[in-house]
Amino acid sequence: MNLNLNEDKQKRLVYLIIILIVLVIIALFVFSKSFFVKQPSIPLGTSFGLQEISINFNILENPFVQMLEPFEEISYPSEEIEIGRENPFITY
Repeated sequence: MNLNLNEDKQKRLVYLIIILIVLVIIALFVFSKSFFVKQPSIPLGTSFGLQEISINFNILENPFVQMLEPFEEISYPSEEIEIGRENPFITY
């Protein structure tokens, strides 16, 4: 009797392995189609119905915007001052 029970378990295991292999192959096929297939490019004559861009400059007349102050000008050192080292990659 034990021999028969082991054979049934082995047959069941073989069937489960075959089903698993088939499912893995199907999953790989589906994922390869979705990831590795190039999407068709859009033809050049296709129109997307682009809208004209308009900028409302009246917002600049808002009192809050007019209260803003510009940044102060950044002063650079004169050319007489030497900045940095001649070769910054050598050790001290």
